[in-house]
Amino acid sequence: MFINKTTLTRQLYMQFAQRAYRRFRKGWQIGALIITILFAALTAFSYSVSKILAGVLTLPTLWFLFMGTRGYMITGKNQYNQLVSHHGKNPQLRVRFQEHDLEYQIGSSRLSIPYSELDGSFETKELFALLKGEQGMILEKKGFTKGNWEDFQLFIKEKAPQAFR
Repeated sequence: MFINKTTLTRQLYMQFAQRAYRRFRKGWQIGALIITILFAALTAFSYSVSKILAGVLTLPTLWFLFMGTRGYMITGKNQYNQLVSHHGKNPQLRVRFQEHDLEYQIGSSRLSIPYSELDGSFETKELFALLKGEQGMILEKKGFTKGNWEDFQLFIKEKAPQAFR
């Protein structure tokens, strides 16, 4: 059928992390942005009372703003570092697409996933990700060693249409 081999570089993983963060942490992002607005209002109000207090309140305001908009930079870096510590520098992913399921392999770990369990997907310029819950299978578009990206798109949309809703 199709086989994809992807070398998971930090740059490629961060592309995945940015899009996955938006999908999986949407509630957290909204909450962080609401807290940012509240802290900003409190900071503005406290400025008239005490400039020192306003200065102190500026730090959590900026922190929540950062976490709401760019938190993936921290979580993505930490997750990538964990992958590297378990599987070596630039881990190799291999995904083999069979008739009824896919086989996902990283290092010596293997996992078979029926297409019916996939519940999401997204793509960037360089990668395509299939999602099962909060797990992502990252495919580099140019990483197909059997089949090609164009034919794969038709195949996966037929096997897992629920992943594209």
